[in-house]
Amino acid sequence: MTADFRFYHDKHVLVTGGSGFIGSHLVEALVVNGARVSVIDDLSAGRLDNLADCMSKIEFRQLDITNAANLAAILVDIDIVFHLAANASVPKSVEDPRHDFGCNALGTLNILSALRQSSVETCVLASSGAVYGEPTKFPIAENDPVLPISPYGASKSSAEALGWAFHASYGVPVTIARMVTTQVDF
Repeated sequence: MTADFRFYHDKHVLVTGGSGFIGSHLVEALVVNGARVSVIDDLSAGRLDNLADCMSKIEFRQLDITNAANLAAILVDIDIVFHLAANASVPKSVEDPRHDFGCNALGTLNILSALRQSSVETCVLASSGAVYGEPTKFPIAENDPVLPISPYGASKSSAEALGWAFHASYGVPVTIARMVTTQVDF
């Protein structure tokens, strides 16, 4: 299945974590399909080289989402947000769970808080299959139990809970997308 990015033509899209592996590919697809793209990234894991092919066609700001200052101002004329910024390393989350939670949960709280003051159509919040912990079966189903076994999985589960809570409490338009790898037998 491939995504149809024509919907994003003439939309102003913000991608947090846009210089990472997944984010940079998303940015490229959006640019090719006529979206106006803004990227924020603290460059702690992503690289500007990942955006080299489209850097002249996007607006890039080096920004840490754990610092809430200026996030609301960035969202002023944004139509759609893809929130991919995160610490995505399970080993680093075990080594420093406070940093992991700060980036993944507090950073998401800052984005969602800024969205309350915006007219964004939707925010796609990237989560992870790590929220399931050790799966008992494959493929994992959306309604399988959420039992994270790492600080990373717990921080992404917390980010999801914040997304649901901000949608229910404030009407913030949030869609949660869990990135899950599948078991492949060769």
